[in-house]
Formats: sequence, C-alpha cells, structure tokens
Amino acid sequence: ANLRGEIKGIDGQIASAKAGTLKWTTGMFVAQTALVMGVLFSLVKLNPPNVQPTAYPPPAQEMRLSVPATVPPVVVQPAVPRPAP
Repeated sequence: ANLRGEIKGIDGQIASAKAGTLKWTTGMFVAQTALVMGVLFSLVKLNPPNVQPTAYPPPAQEMRLSVPATVPPVVVQPAVPRPAP
C-alpha cells in the first residue's frame, strides 16, 4: 500500500512539473513574440518606407537612328593589290 502512495505522489509531482513547464513555455513564447514585434516596429519607425509617386517615368528614348528606306545598302569591294613599281 505504501508503494501505491509513493507512485501517486510521484504522479502528482509529474503533473505539477508538466503544468509549470507549460506555463513557462507559453510565457517565453509570448515574450519572444513581443520582442520580435517590438524590434520590427522600431525598425519601421527608424526607417520609414520610401513612398514614391505613382506616376510612371517616361519611356527611354531609342538610341539607334532610323535609316530611311531610300538609302541603298553599302557594298564593300574587295581590296585590289597595287602593281609593284
């Protein structure tokens, strides 16, 4: 009978330890979440987002020149050797 009483006492201690661990873990989770949120809010406050105007920039100008259709294509002639003096 004495052994059963000890087992019940140990079971009670285990249940108490489980409840204490659960409370401690929950508290640490809440504290960590609050810390991370505080750091994020302070970063946003120190470095506010850069709000740009909603107008789009003008398109880039074309850098190449257009060739009129009336210009004939350039034909390169092969080099002709000079006669020796």
